[in-house]
Amino acid sequence: MLYGSILIIVGSMLILISWITLYRNSKENKIVNKGIYAYSRHPQYLGFIILIVGWFYGWPTPLTLLFAPILIYKYVKVSHKEEKELIQKHPEYRQYKDQVPFMF
Repeated sequence: MLYGSILIIVGSMLILISWITLYRNSKENKIVNKGIYAYSRHPQYLGFIILIVGWFYGWPTPLTLLFAPILIYKYVKVSHKEEKELIQKHPEYRQYKDQVPFMF
């Protein structure tokens, strides 16, 4: 349970840092590529995935075994959809996509 709790805390911190970075840069109508977004294109989704893995690792039950892969799949799928929308809205996203890793 200790390792699962650590992963949940790390994932939560990553989500929080990502949201703060987005909020601070939300006034500009540009791609956020500063802070944590200079290292990962989807750090908030990565945070959710780490949190889910921690939840599964800390409390392995049939329910977490069922939902963990489904939730991870959904976060990866929504991030791909989001990228398609961003490319249409902001052509400079292609260059950002080439320079920064997907999640890690």
